[in-house]
Amino acid sequence: MVTETARGGIGQSTATGYSETVLSRIEQSTILPLLFATFSRYGRSGRFHYLDVLATDELGDFESPHNHWSRLENHVTYSDPATFGGPISGDWGDLDAQLVHLAEVIADELEIWWFAVHICALQGRFGSLGKRAAFVIWDPARAVPREFA
Repeated sequence: MVTETARGGIGQSTATGYSETVLSRIEQSTILPLLFATFSRYGRSGRFHYLDVLATDELGDFESPHNHWSRLENHVTYSDPATFGGPISGDWGDLDAQLVHLAEVIADELEIWWFAVHICALQGRFGSLGKRAAFVIWDPARAVPREFA
């Protein structure tokens, strides 16, 4: 995994404190493992899951990618009770607002991961090649995630 490689490269790091901060943040995430499991599941056969079911009338070897995404959404929803804890009023506008916020939380978490990989590369945790690739990973004109700004 990326975090293990970054941990192994700590001796090559030029600013261990900052890279440690962003690395620790992604290691502590409870959302990222579910998000990457969803990506992995989709990548293995998710694109064809429902086509296979239609063609063979068999569920196949892998669970539906939808189930993985639902687990991710449920985790985010129940891990943030202040935002998602109450019942939905039945107003479509409220439901839409909650769905938009849910998507934003997931997208923000992925952006934090992406930024952390960039910082670890920039600070040398992935060696000299990683250092040279750091600005391909993250455009320096792009804003730093709010959490690290």
